[in-house]
Amino acid sequence: MPSAWDSTRSTTILGTSNLNGEVRSAQTREPLGSNAVRPSAVSASALRRCVGDPDVFADTFWGTLPLHQSGDPERFAGLLELTDVDSILSSGARRPQVRVVSDGNNLPASKFCTPILLGGKQVQDVVDVLKVRQCLADGATVVLQSLHRTWPSIARLTTELERELSHTVQANAYLTPSAAAGLAPHCDSHDVIVIQLAGSKMWSVDGLDEFRIGVGDTLYIPAGVKHSARTSLEFSLHLTIGILRRTYRSVVERLLADHSLLDTPLPIGYDRNGSELAAHLRLILSSTEKFLGEADPLRLATQTIERRRNRTYREGEIVSVLRVGPVGLNTTVRLADHEAAVVIHPTEPGDPGQRIDVTLGDRTLSLPVSTLAALERLCDGSTCVVGALPGLSDVSRVVLAKRLVKEKMIVVVEPSDQSDH
Repeated sequence: MPSAWDSTRSTTILGTSNLNGEVRSAQTREPLGSNAVRPSAVSASALRRCVGDPDVFADTFWGTLPLHQSGDPERFAGLLELTDVDSILSSGARRPQVRVVSDGNNLPASKFCTPILLGGKQVQDVVDVLKVRQCLADGATVVLQSLHRTWPSIARLTTELERELSHTVQANAYLTPSAAAGLAPHCDSHDVIVIQLAGSKMWSVDGLDEFRIGVGDTLYIPAGVKHSARTSLEFSLHLTIGILRRTYRSVVERLLADHSLLDTPLPIGYDRNGSELAAHLRLILSSTEKFLGEADPLRLATQTIERRRNRTYREGEIVSVLRVGPVGLNTTVRLADHEAAVVIHPTEPGDPGQRIDVTLGDRTLSLPVSTLAALERLCDGSTCVVGALPGLSDVSRVVLAKRLVKEKMIVVVEPSDQSDH
């Protein structure tokens, strides 16, 4: 391992977790500039479960072709059960967390909600389970929205997918009774991955023959591909993961927002002289070509990566905040369930001001280089007693642990939870 004081190289340490909570880490040593693109070392477990071989998916299907895969019925066991849906609907859920669709149209709140007193005030949008039951009996589809924010097992899956894809994802669940169709044939503006959780459904997707998907099956549909689905003899519960993919167009358009010449208004009366307008456009296009040619692709790539915002689902955060006060040398901690990258930027050898940047997706921490060994230990993913963090005094160990708990990079582990993650 190169010295932490090697002024010609940057150091990156990555810690990540898979769906089962098992943390994997990778350490790389490679020349990186201070604005280098951070490499990825993420397990392909979530993406592989959803689409099969990630390389084949990326090369053949991503953004272009639909893909249907049959799977083990147990592949997504525990992700969202029918009893979970019952629990969500009966636990005071409100619009827009829940909506009900019939014949392609959203039903009004009065069809599935009942006013109740909440905090001394009457609210109109609380789900009424008895009304929902009637809607299902009438053939309507119940939609549970934004489960990537509210249901832990789905939050873990979508967080892992988002790390692997680098594109923002979201998740809704659809419960449809037998012999019904919730949505009319349509195209989505984003890619989707469908996971069949219970029952079955018949799908019609442009480019594929009509087919049935059963429990454990998955379906990938790129944006713009027309599709529809319906149930036959049995009900269906499926999860739709929407992928809000970022395109090259969006990156270039953001760059062009800085080219102020494009905001110049067209000449007065431009519609009366096509030759004159063409001459103006020729100048604008020439200027734009020069502007794009002078753009730094690495800087643009770095800015694009920095704009990405990871979902911040990290199990144990709330409890950890409550426990941060008594954190001491005997406290057990572990890396939170998210990717952390530790980068040392090149400085002069022996420079006491050398710092370590810790990237947490939505922000970057700056720490003294003396914390390097402790950060390496935390990023290996296993549990660790604060007093065992290497390279620091006891006082510094506690100060660092409290800082990282407050910054949500690590969480405090209860004695009952101290198996390696």
